[in-house]
Amino acid sequence: MKIRVEAVTVPKINTPSNLPTAHHEFNEGILSAPAHSSYSSISEHTLPRLHLLDRFEQSPASVTSGSSWPVNLDRLIEVPSSGTYVSHLGLTRDTSISPASPCLFPLPDDDATLLRYFVTDLCSWFDYCDKKRHFLTVAIPAAASDSTLLDAILALSAKHLSLNGKFDRYASDKYQRRCLEKLIPALNDQKSLLDENLFAATIILRLLDEMTGMGSPCAGYLSGRRYLCGATLYKLRQYSEPIGTTQGHILGTHFLVRARQEPASESSLREACLVVGLRQDIFISFTTQRPLRPLAGYCHIDRSFSAADDWTWTHRIIAHSADILNYCHGNKPRGVETWKALNSYTNDWESLKPASFTPIKDAIAEPNKGRILPEKWYLNDCHIAGNQYLGICRILLLSFNPQTPQLGIERKMADREQGENIKDQVRFICGIAISNRQFLPAMFTAGMAIAMCGERFTDPVEQHSLLDILIEAEGHVAWPSLKFQDTMKSYWGI
Repeated sequence: MKIRVEAVTVPKINTPSNLPTAHHEFNEGILSAPAHSSYSSISEHTLPRLHLLDRFEQSPASVTSGSSWPVNLDRLIEVPSSGTYVSHLGLTRDTSISPASPCLFPLPDDDATLLRYFVTDLCSWFDYCDKKRHFLTVAIPAAASDSTLLDAILALSAKHLSLNGKFDRYASDKYQRRCLEKLIPALNDQKSLLDENLFAATIILRLLDEMTGMGSPCAGYLSGRRYLCGATLYKLRQYSEPIGTTQGHILGTHFLVRARQEPASESSLREACLVVGLRQDIFISFTTQRPLRPLAGYCHIDRSFSAADDWTWTHRIIAHSADILNYCHGNKPRGVETWKALNSYTNDWESLKPASFTPIKDAIAEPNKGRILPEKWYLNDCHIAGNQYLGICRILLLSFNPQTPQLGIERKMADREQGENIKDQVRFICGIAISNRQFLPAMFTAGMAIAMCGERFTDPVEQHSLLDILIEAEGHVAWPSLKFQDTMKSYWGI
């Protein structure tokens, strides 16, 4: 049988000559929100600049739809029409960046122990609500031949174990320094922005940075970073803002967004990393009462209520909670109509979500029988997260309702009703967490809710129950900068 092969003419694609270089991206500028974001203008005075920000002229929409951008021919087959989005959550590997590297396995005993610890204990933090479990199925195998990613993994494992007194307290610094010695120069290479392994390494280092912070809650996240690869290796710009005024991830959201804007940057691992980054930012925004950078607009999350899998529904409410946080803590006036629109979306999500988000076991709290919080079992982690983020949305909307009376008896009555409703949402979130302890991120979310709303609880029995959850959550996460239990103990007089 003869096979006829016909030549295919590939049109020449013009590349803009004014694209900013990676070196420029590394030094100057302000991150602008995507054009389609509801919160596209955030003042620098409200949201201080990161260390390595840049002005990005292209919105996600223009990057993915502009004809002048170079595109991956594989994407041409499935590129959607303008104004629509097709999820790219299938497992894909980008092999166009560099040839295969030598295998790094087997590892020395300590390194092997740290890698296995990441697989068994820490990987689930990143794969939470990820249908494809990208860190387990893509990132970890990639570490077999990517020393930058491997060192990021080893640094995080060493730090977490050391904070629990189970590993050398200085080992993490060695791995982090090795990782950054390779990662930072790579940022000067435009092609490196397409490397999905850099995405994974960056998101891991962000979590490591949060673990490193000391002092007040989230100080490590907010303070200007004093070092990166050691002062003798890299001199990076520092700012004079005091602790609590600067979001300080040197390798943070701005890099993820910058790389996401690059042509041919579609990758399921990159998309998964952006969602992880969004969850991290929501946590910090909620606990520090500061707006988020516009990362949600770059995650390509379908925000409609059309038929979709359960993980997409969970991502919708996660992104919506970011919208609400920016409404609550942004620099724009908190208008009634905007609040109503956000509240309407929340109600619609709750009423239209798939039946699988209903708990398979649902028992109310019965303090006289020893059940202080409701018991709610769910099928999967996406159902747990979806319902918990729904509770977070409710807490925020209740707390920042512009229609609440400001004076008179009506204000007192409204405050009382609002307080009880917020406490119900905290009980809901915490009940989900203790009923599904196998999913540690659910405990983190519960701890976040307690830290922000715990002062409303006056019943000593409830206080002790909530304190136990907070202690358990903080024991798992082991972040010195996120220890709220002492604050709550002091406030409650326990």
